[in-house]
Amino acid sequence: MNSNYLNCDCTRAEALRDGQLHDISRVKPGINCHFSVPTAISRRLWQAIAGDVPFTPSHPRLAHLCRLTVATIQNNSGEREQQGLFSQSVWFRFSSASREIPVRVICHPGDALEPVMTLLAASETTAFEL
Repeated sequence: MNSNYLNCDCTRAEALRDGQLHDISRVKPGINCHFSVPTAISRRLWQAIAGDVPFTPSHPRLAHLCRLTVATIQNNSGEREQQGLFSQSVWFRFSSASREIPVRVICHPGDALEPVMTLLAASETTAFEL
C-alpha cells in the first residue's frame, strides 16, 4: 500500500529508511513508554524540538516527548475508543526552552493496514488521513 508519507510518494517503510520518519517505538524512551503500536516521529517535528541536533534516541527531549505522548493518549482514551483507531488525531504542546511546539499524534493504517502512530509538527499534512 502506498500511504504517501509526508513529503514523498512512498510507503512508511521507505519514509523510515530515507529519514522522513524516525522509529521511536524501538528506542529506549519508546520502549519505556510501552507504545502499543509502531510509533514514529517526523523529521520536521524532531527539528522543531531539537533544532540542528541529528535524531538521537538518547536525547532527553525525546524521552519527554514520549512521556507527553503517552499522557495525552491516556487522557483521550475514552474518545479514541468511541471513534476507533484509524485516522484519529490528538494534539498537545511540547514546551522547549522558551517556546511551545504544537504536536499532533495521528493513529492511522500502516503499509499493511496495521495500526501505527506518527507524531507530526502541527503544520504537517499527510495523505493517509481519511
